[in-house]
Amino acid sequence: MPILGSCRKGVCGTCEVRVVEGAPEHLDSVLHDSENDDLGVMYPCVSRSMAASLGLNI
Repeated sequence: MPILGSCRKGVCGTCEVRVVEGAPEHLDSVLHDSENDDLGVMYPCVSRSMAASLGLNI
């Protein structure tokens, strides 16, 4: 599924998606990892899933 984004480097935040299931590996520079987890968001232009699957709300 296509994700909108501007920088493709994890710094602008335009590709933000909601995490509804699973654990992402945060590789962005937008927020601290704990803030991403608290808000339930990730930036898929650079971040990945730490498990076999990850549920997102795009």
